[in-house]
Amino acid sequence: MLKLIKNEWIKIFSKASTYIMLVLVAVFVVGFSWMMFRNSQYEYSSNSPVDAKGEMEYLTLSKPEGYEVEVAMYEFMLDSGREWYYGQWQTSALQEVYQEFKAPLLYQAEDLTEEVKDDWNNRLEKACACILANDWNGYVEERLDYLNATVSDPEMLEAKSYYWNFMKENNLTPEDKDWREESARTIGNLKESLVSLEEQKASGVIISEDMEKEVRDPLALEEYRLEHGIEFYVDENGNTQNLFYNAWNQGNMIVVMASIVMVVLAGGCVANEFSNGTIKFLLINPVKRSKIIISKYLTLLLVSVVMIFGIFVISGITDLLFFGLDGLKTPMLSVKDGVVSQTSAVFYVMKTYFYQGLNLIVMMTMAFMISSLLRNSAVSIGIGVASLMGGSMLVQILAMFGCDWGRYVLFANTDLIGIAQGKGVFANQNLTSSVVILAVYMVLFLFIAYDGFTRREV
Repeated sequence: MLKLIKNEWIKIFSKASTYIMLVLVAVFVVGFSWMMFRNSQYEYSSNSPVDAKGEMEYLTLSKPEGYEVEVAMYEFMLDSGREWYYGQWQTSALQEVYQEFKAPLLYQAEDLTEEVKDDWNNRLEKACACILANDWNGYVEERLDYLNATVSDPEMLEAKSYYWNFMKENNLTPEDKDWREESARTIGNLKESLVSLEEQKASGVIISEDMEKEVRDPLALEEYRLEHGIEFYVDENGNTQNLFYNAWNQGNMIVVMASIVMVVLAGGCVANEFSNGTIKFLLINPVKRSKIIISKYLTLLLVSVVMIFGIFVISGITDLLFFGLDGLKTPMLSVKDGVVSQTSAVFYVMKTYFYQGLNLIVMMTMAFMISSLLRNSAVSIGIGVASLMGGSMLVQILAMFGCDWGRYVLFANTDLIGIAQGKGVFANQNLTSSVVILAVYMVLFLFIAYDGFTRREV
């Protein structure tokens, strides 16, 4: 059997076309890494200037609901005599305090006492003074003072004050561009949501476990990041802001191109023996047909595994060269029942390449079956490539017309990465059932290929 596999290996790699296809795959791997690197070099800035006069004119003409507050804010910007930019903390803070204090003064004036009006006018003036003076610490103190004066519930006060206290205690400002600021703001918002859910439960509102889980799990994750100083991480769906892992993980798409190569090789593996007339010389050897067909498939399987592993390794190496070694330190974080687990992100990337590799092997096996059955390389390759390209479209059409039986079609189960993330074309698709369906198809393909080669006349 080993000698037969060796002979098949030699046949495959004795053709110049094989090397051309492999070189093209390697070029695409390196080219994809380079494009990801080049794309990361572009800096997108949101600090564009605020056209206060233009915004005022538009609001005055269109008069959307609540426009008076924004008009008052833009008037303040114009009167300040300074430039305002989107993306700066001063602009965001001004929007915040005008919505907080100016809106009720304009729309709820009749319901407010003179004492409250004076208090809110004073708070608005103090906050604006801090903003104009670029005094972030003073602005933080104003926000904390306001919360302490207006929020009576201790848990809600802690939640609303979390972000401001964190920035104060760590001596951070938004201008520092520190990742912890965004994390702290997220934690504060999630804490508020959690307290709100608890209040609703206490008032008799039914809150499902899933609703709580949607708040508790992200909260646990962000708190874990701050506690362990983790700036970048890979989540359970492969999402990450780390450039190295983002490029390496998305590089699994090149495996789809490798699938075309394997379909071409598998489509001609058996059929070429008949079209070239070499099948008779092959069968006169004292070797059973079963061993011949098995050796051919095992050789193709070996080439597939080597190609998948090669793409994984080459992609990782080129991404390291472009993005640096620091990316390897990025962990993968997952949350279950509020408990955060930390593992190596390398294993997640390996898993995505493995899922794409299974798709490649399934499509290669189908092309191998067609080659053995029809004994025509052109037809086998054509059907294989057409299936690879158009299979997903067929499944989308079936799903569009509500054909639920379409979940059992081969191509509805080949996107294992999407199915693992709960993004299957059909409802309630899961990884286990899809793998079982693919296994059934694989067995069927192999049986037809085996039967077509061993029983039919030459």
